[in-house]
Amino acid sequence: MLSLVVGLVTLGITHFWLLFQVIRTGMKAPTKPDFRDAVAVLGKQLQQGEISADFRLRLDRALTLYQVWDRPEVLVIGGGASGEISEANAGANYLIQAGVESAAIALEELSVNTLENFRHAHPWFEDHSQVVVISNRYHLFRVLTMAQGLGLEITPCAAEDKCRPWHRVSNLLLEAVFLHWYWSGRIFVFLIKNKRMLKKIS
Repeated sequence: MLSLVVGLVTLGITHFWLLFQVIRTGMKAPTKPDFRDAVAVLGKQLQQGEISADFRLRLDRALTLYQVWDRPEVLVIGGGASGEISEANAGANYLIQAGVESAAIALEELSVNTLENFRHAHPWFEDHSQVVVISNRYHLFRVLTMAQGLGLEITPCAAEDKCRPWHRVSNLLLEAVFLHWYWSGRIFVFLIKNKRMLKKIS
């Protein structure tokens, strides 16, 4: 409700600004960033237990960096429904079958959204000074926003070789809406100084 009110008061300008940032970040994101000592791959919901096309792109990018950077540590992130294989486990199996050593892979299997991805994996990120985080281009501004909100410095890396925002309009719009909800809530809890709620996002 708060996000809706803010959007109405600003005549949608805040939504359009966030949409611009989502597109801009996706377009500028590198596919071969400078060397870093670790790689994190954000999971994506499985489709009947199978890896989705977007998740496969993320894993393939991690595989490329693993080969180019001489076997950095790889963290695969993502939970799953009770009794089902987790996104992290499915992703790890995919990488192992492609030639990544199992000893080089770490898993985070508790998270169910981007904020939880970074909250649960926070200790791992703190153990690595230079981390590349891989996701799809439409998702990278949310990735940076959540990571920075938790005090993590990361380097974003695009899963796709090329940026074609006109092919992912629905994803881009959903990202802008979600980020508007996030920022509306974050600013609100900061203003009312609710320490319990602030702790969840910082």
